[in-house]
Amino acid sequence: MPKISQSSTNQSTLDQVITTLAQQTIVDGLIVVGSAGRKEMTPASDYDLVLILGEMPVPLHTGVTYIDGRFTDLVFHTSEQIEQILAATTPFDFWDWTGRLVGWLLEGQVCFDRYSRVGAAQAKARNGTWLASADNQAAYGAWQRINYNLAVVRRYLSSTDPNYLVAADMRMAIYGPQDLFWNYFAVRGLPPASEKQQIHYLQQHDPAFLARFNRFLAEPNRSEKFRLYEELAAEVLAPVGRLWQDGETVLNLTAEVVTPAMEQQALSLWESLIHPQML
Repeated sequence: MPKISQSSTNQSTLDQVITTLAQQTIVDGLIVVGSAGRKEMTPASDYDLVLILGEMPVPLHTGVTYIDGRFTDLVFHTSEQIEQILAATTPFDFWDWTGRLVGWLLEGQVCFDRYSRVGAAQAKARNGTWLASADNQAAYGAWQRINYNLAVVRRYLSSTDPNYLVAADMRMAIYGPQDLFWNYFAVRGLPPASEKQQIHYLQQHDPAFLARFNRFLAEPNRSEKFRLYEELAAEVLAPVGRLWQDGETVLNLTAEVVTPAMEQQALSLWESLIHPQML
């Protein structure tokens, strides 16, 4: 069974925890991110604390605890990753773990910096473009994934079997929101961010989409929910391509960069396999 311990910092303030951590020789830097870093705490806010360790005695990645009665995300990085950022000549992928550290540096407040290297990395991150934007492959993957899940739900809804209908409900409740929300940004090459930041972006730049998305989340009627799902999918994917139509063949390629010529070659190969007389 996984190991869990009672938080020993639940009654400590964030400042007290930071002071204690800064006294530990293994800790080279501390970054507070999120609402605490921006001094915008609300009763519902949590703490997000990034620890830069000079060495990693156990393979720490992330964790959760409580500080001052608040749920707290713990994120662990290494001083080696700080050095990688300082030495970098090309941007990092946001989903690479060092890329995530670049993201923390961009938005966070450095509250301890033993060797002034964390601050130097933050200055570099903020004075250049060190996170790569989403590429064409990300948009292509979104196009495949959204269309596939939409096609499965459409098929399930054509059945009178209650299990199929419940499965359709589950897919619209689980895959639908995830596909539509995150891929809206990936398809448009917008930088990854937290859901709260993305909601704020939509409030400022596309409130109509956000309103329709919220209607989709709350809609209890199965047919109307699917109609909204299909409408939102078409809008999300508009910069890439149209929705799949009944009777079409679509092949998914694994190349790093997928081109229309490669897609046509794949379709031609499939046709040659099922109609060899065409060769």
